[in-house]
Amino acid sequence: MKSIAITYSQESDSIISSIQQELQIDLCWKMVHFGLEISKTAPVKVQLLKECFDGVIRCFRSFPEVSILLNQSGKLMIENNTIAIDSVKFWIYHNFPNEEQYDLEEISIKWTAETPKDSIEKTLINIVDGYLLKYEELSENLFSEAVCDLRESQVDSLSNIFPFKVRLGTGNISVPPPPPPPPVPREKLKE
Repeated sequence: MKSIAITYSQESDSIISSIQQELQIDLCWKMVHFGLEISKTAPVKVQLLKECFDGVIRCFRSFPEVSILLNQSGKLMIENNTIAIDSVKFWIYHNFPNEEQYDLEEISIKWTAETPKDSIEKTLINIVDGYLLKYEELSENLFSEAVCDLRESQVDSLSNIFPFKVRLGTGNISVPPPPPPPPVPREKLKE
C-alpha cells in the first residue's frame, strides 16, 4: 500500500488533489486506501472517497461511522461530546463494535485547515491505540492469548471480526449551487 504525506493545513480540495496526484488516478467516486504518514510512527491505513458533482443522483446508506471533529484549537468532539484527545482510545475501546441501530464499523476524522498538525496526528494515533485495546480484549476472549502471541490466521480472524477502518473527511467538498426557482406561471405574470 502506498504511503502518502499530506499537508493538513491545506483546504480539502488541495489535499484531495495532492492525494490524487500521488495515486495517479481519478478519485471521483472511488474509495481508495493508502497509508497516511504520521510523524514518529508507522503510517496509518486510511480510506478516502471523493464525492464529485456530475449531475447523477446517488443513494447511499449512511456510513456506519462515528465522526471525530477537530477544530482550530485542537479541541475534539466525538458523538456531540467534547473529550480530551488522549481519551479517544478509551472511547473506541468502550464503544466498538457497536450493535445498536447502526453498527459502528468505522471512524471518520475531520479537521479545519487551521487545526494543529500535532492534534490531528495525536488523534490518529489514539484511534489506532483504541483499536489495539479492543483487539487485545478480543484476542484474550477468543484465543486466550495476547495479540502479539497470535498466529497469522488468528490475526486475520480478528481483522475480519473487527476491521480497522478510518475514513478521512477533509471538510465540505464543493457543493453545486441550488437549482434556480421554478418559472412564474403565466397567469401570475399578467397580474
